[in-house]
Amino acid sequence: MAQAQNRKRAYVDDLSQEHRPNKKIKSRGGPHGSWNFPPEFWDGLSKVWLTRCALRELDRRNNAQPAPEPAVPVVYTTDLARFVRDGGLDLRYLRGHMIDHYIYRDDRAQEPAGMDEILGVMADPPRASLSPSRFDETTFKAFRSSDSRAKDKYDVLIDMVPYITGPNQGNHFAARRTVMGNLESLTGGNLAPASPDLYYGAHPESLDREVRDALSRRIIPSTTEDRPMAPNFSIEVKGPDGSAAVAARQALYDGAIGARGMHALQNYGEEEPAYDGKASAYSSTYHAGTLKLYAHHVTPPTAPGGRPEYHMT
Repeated sequence: MAQAQNRKRAYVDDLSQEHRPNKKIKSRGGPHGSWNFPPEFWDGLSKVWLTRCALRELDRRNNAQPAPEPAVPVVYTTDLARFVRDGGLDLRYLRGHMIDHYIYRDDRAQEPAGMDEILGVMADPPRASLSPSRFDETTFKAFRSSDSRAKDKYDVLIDMVPYITGPNQGNHFAARRTVMGNLESLTGGNLAPASPDLYYGAHPESLDREVRDALSRRIIPSTTEDRPMAPNFSIEVKGPDGSAAVAARQALYDGAIGARGMHALQNYGEEEPAYDGKASAYSSTYHAGTLKLYAHHVTPPTAPGGRPEYHMT
């Protein structure tokens, strides 16, 4: 054992002599000098022991590394901050994608059957919570003041929507800002899943489990099981700097998804789907003091093997 250690020490001494320069270098680093083995020596070792020479080589290599670039501070402009506050990307490109997938509004859309009935239900009986005895001048001024103070869509959701939904909001099953990622895309995956600011639906346990499982991709918006299923009424809001046109396109998409789900429920178990032309889902938008309500219905494909068409009026 002692002989092996002596041979190893002699080998290291030979290496030291082999790489040591012939001419002495004046010491500048203390009693042991600043000379060190060349990089090739250290690269060829299978194990590097913690010695002064090894530490000097480590320092040399660290000092040879280029200094890191200083981090550039991120500066958010007023326009970008406003963009984020009001919900992000302007979705004007939605219109072309939806027309390509037979989702229509305005002059391209057909009116649902029974439009007079829909308008009659909206007008009579009048909503009790909006009667002068409940929604008096003081309440209206508070509503108007909240609307004028709203800075973005989240202010609208918190301060304005409760006036719209009324005091009995808790009696209806609803959810906010739910990404409807479990639903099959209406546009072949070209658009992000719908995420209405507020939507209403049914309690999942109110529908037979077999039907829920069979229609999951049409009526179950989220894998979070406590969210409403079969969404058939949604609300999209915008802050004062938001776009009413974008809100309407989002409502168009939300309503088409709702109408498709209701149509799937109505035709569950049928060999051929029936189309009665009646509105089966509704959506609403609120922007700058204006509330709009839309009806959505499904019509059959216009060509054999085609896709159903969705209309918003």
